[in-house]
Amino acid sequence: MRHRRRLLLNLAVASLIALILSAAFLTGFLYTAQASGADFLFKAKSGEKSQRVVIIAFDNQTVRELAASGRIGALPRSNYAKLVDVLAQAGARVIVFDVLFDTPSPDDGDLARAVQQAGNVVMATAGDLPSLVVSSSLPFQYQKQIKPRPEIASAAAGLGHGNVSVESDGTVRRIPLVITADKENVPALSLAAAASYLRRPNVIEQWPSADSLPFAGRRIPLGANATMLVNYLGGPSRAGSPSTFTVLSLNDTLNGRADLSIVRDKIVLIGVMATGIADDHWTPPSVAGRMYGVEIHANAIETILQSAFLTPESDLAVLASIFLLALITVPVVVRLRPLLATIAAFGLWGIYLLTSFISFDNGLFLNLVYPPLSIAFTFLALMVNRVLFEESEQRVLRGVLNQYLSPAVTKEVLKSPESLGLSGSRRVMTVLFSDIRGFTTIAEGMEPEELVHFLNEYMTRMTDIVFKHGGVLDKYMGDGLMAFWGAPVEQPDHARRACEAALEMRQELAKLKRERPTTNSLEIGIGANTGPMMVGNMGSQRRFEYTVLGDAVNLASRLEGLNKEYGTQITIGEETRAQLNNEYTVRMLDLVVVKGKTRPVSVYELVGLSRDLSAIQQDNLRSYERGLSLYRERRFAEAVAEFERALAIDPRDGPARVYLGRCQTLASEPPSPDWDGVFVARRK
Repeated sequence: MRHRRRLLLNLAVASLIALILSAAFLTGFLYTAQASGADFLFKAKSGEKSQRVVIIAFDNQTVRELAASGRIGALPRSNYAKLVDVLAQAGARVIVFDVLFDTPSPDDGDLARAVQQAGNVVMATAGDLPSLVVSSSLPFQYQKQIKPRPEIASAAAGLGHGNVSVESDGTVRRIPLVITADKENVPALSLAAAASYLRRPNVIEQWPSADSLPFAGRRIPLGANATMLVNYLGGPSRAGSPSTFTVLSLNDTLNGRADLSIVRDKIVLIGVMATGIADDHWTPPSVAGRMYGVEIHANAIETILQSAFLTPESDLAVLASIFLLALITVPVVVRLRPLLATIAAFGLWGIYLLTSFISFDNGLFLNLVYPPLSIAFTFLALMVNRVLFEESEQRVLRGVLNQYLSPAVTKEVLKSPESLGLSGSRRVMTVLFSDIRGFTTIAEGMEPEELVHFLNEYMTRMTDIVFKHGGVLDKYMGDGLMAFWGAPVEQPDHARRACEAALEMRQELAKLKRERPTTNSLEIGIGANTGPMMVGNMGSQRRFEYTVLGDAVNLASRLEGLNKEYGTQITIGEETRAQLNNEYTVRMLDLVVVKGKTRPVSVYELVGLSRDLSAIQQDNLRSYERGLSLYRERRFAEAVAEFERALAIDPRDGPARVYLGRCQTLASEPPSPDWDGVFVARRK
């Protein structure tokens, strides 16, 4: 029940965190962080070499060579005309200018002629001064469109705008595939280039819907304002490093120094890639620097031609991920230890990240902010709750339980604290009673303070032994104690554990007597019995104790008292003896009707571990066993001889002395024919 309440509470906390994160996501909070999270996927992506697009760059080398020849500024349009002729002769499939030829020039006719002759040139336009867009489902609207000179524009095979969509953090993640300028629908330069490459008669085949644009037998997914996510093949081109696109210097191309075989059947983009010219932007894969505009268009062309479209996961999918990951985190924190829970939480985060990479490769953008935050916030909240409240509660409970249970048993109980409720269950267990013999005499010779100190030391040592063997301390009873095995944790070997504890108690008493000569007369009596009993918290709602009840418990108490009758230290019942193997030496004491009972029970003495018995002790036991057998056969005179032999070997043998006295009496006064050899105990 407690585990269930704890689980429900943690689930409620996780659900609350998921609700807060969901609200933040739907309001657009941390949008920049979301976008940057998606950028990480591009940065981790290995660069891919373009097979369709080549760039002719107005680069730093071209600028230097123009300056060396005395020409500073723009390249004459006659040179661009020559460039078109060269590329057309080299077999370029589509020639795309990311250059605005909007101002008049004496060489406009030459360029128009070359463009007309080539028949495959796409020219750039630009939307200028955007107006307010009321609806995100509409394309961007511009007040006017900047176009090439009329003669050049009319000679071109197609026109496309070169505008990009710069987001609030200055990064270009999208391009508008269609804009409206001067009441004219204008396709993107990349879309026009792709249409020309695929030999499509119409660039805009159908007006885009709210979420897609039909094009060349495919549907291009669109975001707000008819924008397309660019699936960048790699990072910006840099000197001395591998480039996504093959880049040829414009001046090398004009002067015959470039290998033009590589432009055959390719889309050739012509644009600026020179330092200091403000046509560069930050892009998702940018790490060390910005990317030139012509490269952005080249990446957009590859995105369209490869159909490598990217689609962010739906809002509903993000919300589902937030809730799912929060709820999955709950059992991780509840069931595992803090260190393992931390490792598992990181593992869960790693699995989500790996899933994001796989999904990204398949064109789906997973949200890399809110679902991971769901794991992190849920983990932190539940762990703080666990550390501050549950762990402190367990520390208090552990401190209380450690007074009664061994640390190993306490650990198991803490896993199921509900087992300590006010209830009982029936189990077969072993219970042990111990008591000090001669304590009153010892106490008379001690000051009260010394007596308390001694008793505390004695009880501490005996309790430690109980705990060492996995037992539960039931209670102290003056100078005695009660303990049991087999609950609250199941212990199949509970009888063996109790006997081991009894033997060690006997050894510890001998050690204590050596340390305190004044206690040399001290002896201990221990009784252990195995059987069915009720175990649990018993008492009232206000006060109860974890204890055991039943006939088997009462018998253990009587067995402890029988040590006085037989001069022994450890007595055990029949069921306890039955669960011991040959590792232990046990001898029959008697058939006894204990006080308060009518039926006799077999009582045994736990002598010790078989391996520890000396040859003399073994001889003593053999004589005792022969004597006991003769006693049962009513051969009392012969039994006397065996018991005398046993006492000659060990004068301290209490049971042999008891039977010697009995046999001597019965030999002189034979019992009635119905004598069964049962001893009736008159005291506890």
